Amino acid sequence: MKIFQRWLTEILYKLGIVLVTLLIIIGIFLLTILTLEILSRAFLDKSILWVQELSTLLLVFMTVIGAAIMFINNDEIRITTIADIFPKNIQQAINIVGDILIIFLSINLIIGSLRFWPIVSRSAFNVLPFSTGINAAIMLIFSIVLFLCGVRDVISNIMVDGVREKKNIKTSSIKSEH
Repeated sequence: MKIFQRWLTEILYKLGIVLVTLLIIIGIFLLTILTLEILSRAFLDKSILWVQELSTLLLVFMTVIGAAIMFINNDEIRITTIADIFPKNIQQAINIVGDILIIFLSINLIIGSLRFWPIVSRSAFNVLPFSTGINAAIMLIFSIVLFLCGVRDVISNIMVDGVREKKNIKTSSIKSEH
């Protein structure tokens, strides 16, 4: 079980690095197209038709990728006020149930993304010069990250005695040194 946990943590660490790199690339691309749009309006008095839709899409992607990075780093916000009144073993059970619910949510998101993909790809309302099937792709990537993080957290809660605290669980994050 520890080998699987170490392997899963290593995969999530590498995936986090890829997502941070993707986030930087999307940010630079977004800055570039918005600058071109501003220059086009200022000097040519013309607007590029698809820039507004693409910039909105990229901002949504950046938000979803940022949320995935947050889950990988185990930085998500947890409200533990109610759970804190219970003994440690019940708190651990509450954490495990919450993580199992996250796994079920991520499985539903994966299934929904795979079903949504063909519908979006055939849409006749695309203004962008490429298929918006990437909407479903980014949700699929987020769902897979959420699933892997849920599995990691369940394993961590089972293997660690007591409540999950950042001090007690050794998870590899993008911030940590390798």
